[in-house]
Amino acid sequence: MRAAVFGRDANRFERVLHGAQIAAGDSYMIDMKLFSYHRRKGEQSRENVFRHVDPILTIPLETKRLILDKWQGPDWTELRPIATDVDVMRYITGGVPWTDEQIQAFVNRQVKLYSERNFCRWKVLRKPERDTIGFCGVGFWRDAPDPEIGWWIARKSWGQGLATEAAQIALQHAFEHAGFDRIISVAQPPNTASIRIMEKIGLTRDCEFENEGVRLVRYVTDRATWRATNGSPLP
Repeated sequence: MRAAVFGRDANRFERVLHGAQIAAGDSYMIDMKLFSYHRRKGEQSRENVFRHVDPILTIPLETKRLILDKWQGPDWTELRPIATDVDVMRYITGGVPWTDEQIQAFVNRQVKLYSERNFCRWKVLRKPERDTIGFCGVGFWRDAPDPEIGWWIARKSWGQGLATEAAQIALQHAFEHAGFDRIISVAQPPNTASIRIMEKIGLTRDCEFENEGVRLVRYVTDRATWRATNGSPLP
């Protein structure tokens, strides 16, 4: 069993958590403000605390058609056909394929990020074959202070709503489990397909800017806005 504890004095909660009668493998998000409130009311038992506990997403993340999982070092070869496709890379590198070294470095960064912070740009697998069709998730873009959600999807899987499907659950995980307050996404203005995905998952246009001579647009949302719409995409 795992608990994501928010707020101060997590060790105090662990003393209450110890020995709780919870089904094996269940995961829970604990709101420490609620826990403190019930302590003040004198309701300090595990049972009272867990009445106010909601299940959280576990890894791998799953949707109707996809699995979003963590990376392993050897997985870089599964990303190679995507990262060397000039159409996929059109708005990323100007169509220049990544080298094997770049692909390996990317996957290694995701392995490290997940091991240290429990999130990454997830490997996206298509059900039922579990073929790798790209990645989707939160990472860090350049020196931007806010985490950025992004995706690369294999060309054969374009036009099926898969990037949106992956982005919705990745954003949910970022807010509900990783605990971010604000998420951005960046794209080149001509990349209308990615911009539409940003809009579908609830991000709104923030600004247009330039980086290394390339015009870019930034979209943004925050946890309060996302929760207000229950994470629902725009029609």
